Amino acid sequence: IGALAYYKKALRTNPGCPAEVRLGMGHCFVKLNKLEKARLAFSRALELNSKCVGALVGLAVLELNNKEADSIKNGVQLLSRAYTIDPSNPMVLNHLANHFSSKVQHLALHAFHNTEVEAMQAESCYQLARSFHVQEDYDQAFQYYYQATQFASSSFVLPFFGLGQMYIYRGDKENASQCFEKVLKAYPNNYETMKILGSLYAASEDQEKRDIAKGHLKKVTEQYPDDVEAWIELAQILEQTDIQGALSAYGTATRILQEKVQADVPPEILNNVGALHFRLGNLGEAKKYFLASLDRAKAEAEHDEHYYNAISVTTSYNLARLYEAMCEFHEAEKLYKNILREHPNYVDCYLRLGAMARDKGNFYEASDWFKEALQINQDHPDAWSLIGNLHLAKQEWGPGQKKFERILKQPSTQSDTYSMLALGNVWLQTLHQPTRDREKVISFCPVKQN
Repeated sequence: IGALAYYKKALRTNPGCPAEVRLGMGHCFVKLNKLEKARLAFSRALELNSKCVGALVGLAVLELNNKEADSIKNGVQLLSRAYTIDPSNPMVLNHLANHFSSKVQHLALHAFHNTEVEAMQAESCYQLARSFHVQEDYDQAFQYYYQATQFASSSFVLPFFGLGQMYIYRGDKENASQCFEKVLKAYPNNYETMKILGSLYAASEDQEKRDIAKGHLKKVTEQYPDDVEAWIELAQILEQTDIQGALSAYGTATRILQEKVQADVPPEILNNVGALHFRLGNLGEAKKYFLASLDRAKAEAEHDEHYYNAISVTTSYNLARLYEAMCEFHEAEKLYKNILREHPNYVDCYLRLGAMARDKGNFYEASDWFKEALQINQDHPDAWSLIGNLHLAKQEWGPGQKKFERILKQPSTQSDTYSMLALGNVWLQTLHQPTRDREKVISFCPVKQN
């Protein structure tokens, strides 16, 4: 109502004002459910400017909502005029899509119920699924894609592509992968399918699948060398096995972003490149990239403060680790404490502060930091290991032993190799103790059965 009052005031002040004022009034009347006044406002806007796309769409929607044959015909004609004037207008495209998708659904359902030929039924279900997919009705889309796969011949694999997308939406990567594998079998080296499978397998913990992902993504980058997403995913896979290859892939992605896309390099990539240089011992380069990542995250924070703050925290932690490696312990300590002020549950910061105190010989301070970590997570194996090692360093074998035994009693860490080795070392140091006590540690170790 307030907006309408301002539009009316503008009209009184300047009766010859542009069509956009009438268009705005029309939208206000629609909101107030004064549809006839809205129609007059849109019509007047068109009289003032015959190419006013907003007015054409407004009138078209009013016509389509009448649900009568002539009105629907008029509505489609108005949308067609709007499309001719501005073919990329999203408002026009959405309304056209909505209108024709409902027609698709009606015709496809009619076709499905009027045939017993499975190939035709598969095609009908597929068209229905695509229609619901476009409308973002993913439950219905899933249902019809799935039904299409049941009717489809072995050569009609397009429903599997759609079904795979629905499985991804549902978070079911295993079934999604199976769908896309069927598509790839029918269309070897298909770019979209290889890229999706590469992305799915890249996140797998199975090394064999990660190797398949690497192969797919390499083929994708060979076919489409400007696909920045594929280069980034390839780099992330290579991080574990080929640091130089990962750096090269990130370098290519960076060049594409800067030269072809003309976009800033995301802070995540800058952080990852810094981490790779750190692993190679290129500390100066690592520092340069970590600082650049922090600057970029700060600049992007206005778009999504929570997300970019999380990236900044990770990069700050990495930078602190770097300062440790450069023996700039004061800078490292400052960063760890800054992180803890904002994120007091960041356990790794307590562990690093404790490790630095331990390395300076301050065992009591170190113990306090490790105990702080246990306040956050009382079963954290690294915290218990570090406390256990403090005891061993002071030749306090009994208390040290108990810390490692505690780790091995937890179901999630009952096979922890480090704790088993530590206990073995304890028993080597205490061979003078009775045999019955020494047998205790053996019970933690798996015995090979012949």
